Amino acid sequence: GLNDDRYIYRYTADEGFRKLFPCPELTGSYLSFDGEHYYLSQWYKGDIHQFDDSGKILRTINVGAEICGHTFARGKLYVLRGKENKDVPGKSEEWRIARLDVHDEKPEPEDLATVPFESRSLTFDGENFWSNHRTANEVVSFSISS
Repeated sequence: GLNDDRYIYRYTADEGFRKLFPCPELTGSYLSFDGEHYYLSQWYKGDIHQFDDSGKILRTINVGAEICGHTFARGKLYVLRGKENKDVPGKSEEWRIARLDVHDEKPEPEDLATVPFESRSLTFDGENFWSNHRTANEVVSFSISS
């Protein structure tokens, strides 16, 4: 959108930042990598696009809800999905963490737990997941049984 067009960049210590290609429709929220492909989400559409190094979209996975973060762990994609409820006065945000297998022909999210706070972003350090509790300005760590 106006003054908020989004692009994918590559960073190396030798070259610094280099613009690679535009995000689909110049929008995108979160980025993850499975070791082979990149995955970019579009928050309000509920889409996660798998793409190659040139920016070509290889497939699109819809998770059936808004997306406020995703990461790969233990060979699966974990997604924070739900509703921000930004247009509903007084209504709290509603988020769940779901898991899906991107190797399935039609990946289906499996909800694992309700997230009891206004979550933003998701990463995995090999042992624990990490997210941000937006309104409390705190970083939160948690684990999920495999």
